[in-house]
Amino acid sequence: MKLIEKLGITPGPWTSRRGCIAGIFDGGMTMYDGWYNEPDEADLRLMTAAPEMLEALITFRDDISAEAEEESGIYIDDIIEKATGKTWAEVKELLK
Repeated sequence: MKLIEKLGITPGPWTSRRGCIAGIFDGGMTMYDGWYNEPDEADLRLMTAAPEMLEALITFRDDISAEAEEESGIYIDDIIEKATGKTWAEVKELLK
C-alpha cells in the first residue's frame, strides 16, 4: 500500500474536467463537484497534483534532518501536518 493510501488520501491519478475533480483508484472512483464558485483551471491543476506533491514532500522530508528543516526556514513538518492532520512523527511511523 502506498503511503498516500495509508494516510487515507486517494492517490490518483486525479483529473479535472468542467469544474469537477475525479480520482480513480483500485477500480473505484472518487469525484468531487458541486463547487459554490467553480474553481479556475490553475486551481484545478493544483488540486489534481496535490497527492503526488504531498508524497514527494514526505519523501523529501524523510531524507533531511530536523536541523536542516529548521535552518531552511521552511517548516515542512507544519505543511505535512496541515495536509494530513498527522504530526511528522505519526507520518514517519507509516513509512516503516
